[in-house]
Amino acid sequence: MDALVARCMADGHRLTALRRDVLGLLVKRGGRASAYELINELPGIGRHDAPPSVYRALHFLISAGVVTRIASTNTFVIAPRAPTQHVAFLVCNTCGAVKPVDVACLDGALTHAAKAAQYEITHRHTEINGICAACRGE
Repeated sequence: MDALVARCMADGHRLTALRRDVLGLLVKRGGRASAYELINELPGIGRHDAPPSVYRALHFLISAGVVTRIASTNTFVIAPRAPTQHVAFLVCNTCGAVKPVDVACLDGALTHAAKAAQYEITHRHTEINGICAACRGE
């Protein structure tokens, strides 16, 4: 948690109490949760914030580079590295588990392809859907 807070504040971002609490709950849940799972857990730590406030906190954490939204499952995960490096997430279609994998070789190829197409990359993650070993019974 301390490393995430430091990463969040490195660029001068302000970590309010709600933002810290949302990040803490995300860490407590193993680094992955939906917004409503987080909202439902807030009363357990003495907070009663409205859903829009939690979504704003999550969007701040995304902009700070410490959280990534997984579109295919509509969940939020702790970002494994700085937002300037590409990361791929393996997403299980059965249980929703999300596992980041190293794709350093992919980063260069995507950067080159975007530059050739005159695109500026704004989000550096890829989602790859499949079925995890646990759901396959291995």
